[in-house]
Amino acid sequence: MKKITTEQMELLIYDFFEKSSLVVVPRFDSMNGCYYEDKTSIYGKKYVRIVDHECDILSVSKKMFLREIEIKVSVADFKADFKKKHNHSGNIKQFYYAVPYYILDKIKDLVPENAGILVAEICQKTNKNDELIGEEWVLKKYKSPKNNNLASPIDDKQLNIIYRIGYLKYWFHRKREEKEAFHPQDHREEVEKPKEKIRLTAATIIGFVYHNRYAYTPWGRRGACNI
Repeated sequence: MKKITTEQMELLIYDFFEKSSLVVVPRFDSMNGCYYEDKTSIYGKKYVRIVDHECDILSVSKKMFLREIEIKVSVADFKADFKKKHNHSGNIKQFYYAVPYYILDKIKDLVPENAGILVAEICQKTNKNDELIGEEWVLKKYKSPKNNNLASPIDDKQLNIIYRIGYLKYWFHRKREEKEAFHPQDHREEVEKPKEKIRLTAATIIGFVYHNRYAYTPWGRRGACNI
């Protein structure tokens, strides 16, 4: 049986939501937010997080609402999601699970009522003459989510942060690809390093980003693996 990877699933989700979204960002961390004026605070401002948990994929609809997509490529991975302290709530308008077809029957009855389901299937790929040229993964909607009516649209300040995180992740990956191409041995050694050293590498490449009196790191709590 051909199995899908998390990275392949991320690309399928991007293609699925790209046209209906202002931005689609993978692995968005709960530490990302911005400062607002607050006269009740001794500092005169308060820090507001965009989400209160890490999102595998965060998308912003054209009406400025947040969508979250949680990727699960195995039954064990899916069941582990219910051991988390959060329940994918907060200011999330729509929440989906994205799963491969071969685990759908084992998890569909466990999916919360409010959550939607996206399913990755293998379909035949043809050319312009309808000749079979191979197979490809395709993402389809199996179940629509229920809207969270308590969710509010984000503002321009929060949207700018999400845009910024997205482009930082893109350029980090471009830099890593170049390093792999020109120094493959260095890349193999880096993969074997402990996470603490990988985190230092990411900090060296990107550093802290300062913008409009707030600062945040694009990699979040898990270091460079989060980018």
